[in-house]
Amino acid sequence: MSPQPQRPAPSPRDDILENGVLPVNDRLDTVQCAYYLQPTGRPDADFFDAVSLGKERAAQGRGREAVAVACGKGEFLVQAGGSKSGYPYVLSNGDFTIECGPHNRPNFFVTFRSQALWRESGYLLHAKFLAWARSVGFERDQREGLSRVDFCFDYLLPVVDFDEDAFTTRATKDSQHRENGKVQTFTFGKGNVVLRVYDKVAEIAEKSHKVWFFVLRRRESDVWRIEWQVRKTALRRFDIRTFDDLGQTG
Repeated sequence: MSPQPQRPAPSPRDDILENGVLPVNDRLDTVQCAYYLQPTGRPDADFFDAVSLGKERAAQGRGREAVAVACGKGEFLVQAGGSKSGYPYVLSNGDFTIECGPHNRPNFFVTFRSQALWRESGYLLHAKFLAWARSVGFERDQREGLSRVDFCFDYLLPVVDFDEDAFTTRATKDSQHRENGKVQTFTFGKGNVVLRVYDKVAEIAEKSHKVWFFVLRRRESDVWRIEWQVRKTALRRFDIRTFDDLGQTG
């Protein structure tokens, strides 16, 4: 019996024509987390000494540009100033921005960078941070506390067939951003929960300059993003406190 001919799988363009939109991807775009770490011995003092020296070098340099400092199993750029939230040291690399201080509580506050979250999962980056912390003489004193999580969903949208009247919301605050008379961003809510629906391509060109997104998605047009920015109070309402909790939501 001769095999029956197989119907070819629909192409992305077929899905767009049949369904109107084609989901590109759903990811975490920003994660911020507080860590309570305790020193395991002398290396922690060496860490803060090295970071303090790097901060002084940056402050004395021309333009106060961040300077590279090797810390344990990693290399970071150390800024000349502290953070707005009161941490004396700010260091960053391709995976994290770390705010820290020996007398702060929590003593480490980490922002997981957008590109790293697209490259790896949030849980893997969390494990990577803890492994690095051990390399500079720290271990967890208690469980981490998630402070902010941005959930994003990207869509190919060749035709924008909606406007502000297409949304139904209980939010008491909303706004729109326009460029050349064309709406590029719809924003709903403030504080603990914010929803943004926006032209991702325009946002990259005008604000974030995350051109790596074009390489990652192989698209330079027709991408719109639905993004939920959820802060600690709202996360707690859904029992999301740690990375283990966050993983269980999927």
